[in-house]
Amino acid sequence: EFQARIQEDSKASSRHGTALIVSSALLIGGSYLIHAQDPVQVGAISLIRTVGILGIGEGAEGVWVSDQNRIFQQAMDRATGLSLEAKSQVLRTYLELQAEQERKRNTIKAVTYSLVAAVNIYEGSRQGDDTVRTGLYFLGAVGLLRALTLSIDF
Repeated sequence: EFQARIQEDSKASSRHGTALIVSSALLIGGSYLIHAQDPVQVGAISLIRTVGILGIGEGAEGVWVSDQNRIFQQAMDRATGLSLEAKSQVLRTYLELQAEQERKRNTIKAVTYSLVAAVNIYEGSRQGDDTVRTGLYFLGAVGLLRALTLSIDF
């Protein structure tokens, strides 16, 4: 049962990582659609690209690095002194606690990205400069996309 859960979680981690890579790549790509001359705008665009690159790195970690479940499974496999019943009980408890923590983590992240999106969209609506407004709307859309991907249970 735990082996099946590990495979399922590994696939979910890979999907989540892939979604983060794609949304970050869109962020970086979209930033090249903004043609800025003002030093502040150029700095903001550079920051956008930096965040995108960090997102790609975080996504890559989700796709290619072993998660805690796999490490825990290896530890349980090596714990030869525990009965199968004891291992099953420990594993069930561990998975319940882990799922609870993951839900909390995703909720916090989704709210955070939603707030960032709201601030950027609001600030964009107040801008007179088309380039700045477009950039802020774009950041808002990316924030909403990220919040949405965190809210969906893949």
